[in-house]
Amino acid sequence: MVLSLLTGLEPKQQRLLFKGKEREDDEYLHMVGVGEKDKVLLLEDPAFKEKKLLDRNNISASCLIIV
Repeated sequence: MVLSLLTGLEPKQQRLLFKGKEREDDEYLHMVGVGEKDKVLLLEDPAFKEKKLLDRNNISASCLIIV
């Protein structure tokens, strides 16, 4: 939840990678070996990113129709 506040990405939109492997939603970071000063990569799920772009394009097209 903390990452959602910092990034604006909801948990289902997030993909966390540690040591080159994507971590599952039910995994706790400390249990997969993440320690102090380790790097964890947070990515936006490509499926959600694409959906967001499509939604934005649909809104833009709707605005053009109204004008």
